[in-house]
Amino acid sequence: MSKSKVKEVRRLESLKTYDIIDSPDEQSYDELTRLAATLCQMPVSFISFIDEDKQWFKSFYGLNIKQTPKEDSFCKFTISQNRDFLEVTDTFNDNRFINNPFVQQKESPIRYYFGMKLYDKKQNVLGTLCVVDFKPNSLSASRKQSMRYLANQVMNLLELRKSLQSLQHIKKSLEQKNKELKQFANQVSHDIKMPLANIVLTIDLLKAKYQENIDDTGKQYLDYLKSSGLKLSAYTERVLSYYAREEDAQNEMEIVDFNYLLEDIIDLLQINQPCEINIPEKNTEILTNKVLLEQILLNLLGNSLKYNDKSKIVIDINIKEDDFNYLITVTDNGMGIAKNKQKDVFKLFFTEEKPDRNGNKGTGIGLPTVQKLVKQLGGNVCLESEENKYTSVSFTLKKVIDNGI
Repeated sequence: MSKSKVKEVRRLESLKTYDIIDSPDEQSYDELTRLAATLCQMPVSFISFIDEDKQWFKSFYGLNIKQTPKEDSFCKFTISQNRDFLEVTDTFNDNRFINNPFVQQKESPIRYYFGMKLYDKKQNVLGTLCVVDFKPNSLSASRKQSMRYLANQVMNLLELRKSLQSLQHIKKSLEQKNKELKQFANQVSHDIKMPLANIVLTIDLLKAKYQENIDDTGKQYLDYLKSSGLKLSAYTERVLSYYAREEDAQNEMEIVDFNYLLEDIIDLLQINQPCEINIPEKNTEILTNKVLLEQILLNLLGNSLKYNDKSKIVIDINIKEDDFNYLITVTDNGMGIAKNKQKDVFKLFFTEEKPDRNGNKGTGIGLPTVQKLVKQLGGNVCLESEENKYTSVSFTLKKVIDNGI
């Protein structure tokens, strides 16, 4: 294939990516053609694009026409030459145009043509910005430069239009994925809740059928299992129902008893190792999204338990408040985080090389999730740590005005 054919193939491929041919009228382009005609003092101005077989006009000032056959196009000569514009001062004296139907027409034959190329970012010529007169004419150097500036603005509009279309495609794709995730959440909700319900039911059957064979300690264990199962079922329901709804975090507010929430979370964690968790002496009521706060604290407390190599785990939870924010801090006596890695721990999938208490490597999801959820609640997260000594994660929650809750 010759260089000229390769060039034309690339030009046409680029033109298709803009999806501009046969697109609806747009005021922004019409304003540019009107401006071009005014600046150059010409009766006609247009923006055109040339595909395989036709010249199509995105905007036309002074005439009402949408397309012409490619063989009748003036602009096909503009895009094929080396200069960035083509000027024909009198078509009657130019052999390329003397037989053109727009030159031969009896009423208002085209006598003057000026076309400026429209380049994409890779210097493919997509089309032209042109002015036309019905008498011989010429443009001054300053007006030619003005046409160049206007051609740049045409391409800026095209690039913006292309970007917006890309964003619309992404939005549509995300909406579809979101729909699929909601369906998945509903399925997961069913798949998790049913086994949990079966566990609770089995515990009740065991207590009823074998109560004479189970001592008081065994009954307490069964009660504990049932309570944990019910709490886990309720937590799962809250989390999945939150992600199944479209309302944002600010529309899902309720009064949360902070200490009671902590106690429920500690029960859910089912800690089976020496551990001391110190919660605030005074309970605080917070107007917030309970599901998000629960997930934040579960992640932080879970990390404090997993990444701890001490014989006894100690976790301190504190809450302070001012007129605008709550400040919640979770501090543990665990492994700590090396100073040179602390700035990376909120990056998704970033993990330290050292394994957790059980010899497992982390996923790098916990702290990024915490940061994301805190931001949804209008707050910020910060971390302090000293390797082999402690880690302290603090986050703020923006206070919300109580609208009758």
